[in-house]
Amino acid sequence: MGTEIIVALIAAIQVVITTTITNKTNKKVDKIDNLKAEFKAEINKVKKESDKTYLTDFLSDLENGVSKSEIQIKRAYEVYEEYRSLNGNSYITSKWRELQKEGVL
Repeated sequence: MGTEIIVALIAAIQVVITTTITNKTNKKVDKIDNLKAEFKAEINKVKKESDKTYLTDFLSDLENGVSKSEIQIKRAYEVYEEYRSLNGNSYITSKWRELQKEGVL
């Protein structure tokens, strides 16, 4: 009977140790996940602002009669798609559509 008590105590200690380690590990994983999410959000914010600046310059050039090469236009479309995927829906979108309707873009 004494052996059964010792085995039960060892099992209980193992459960406590495992639970403690799991809880600490989960907290660390949660912190890492939160940091990754914050980092991704900041990167996307910077990308969106960079795209907005590029597109503002590009569209202003077109509006002012500055000709663009085929490759510059293709790149602008790529940047515009990225901007839209980052929820960039503003005066850039309005100007983009306006210049498309005018046949400038």
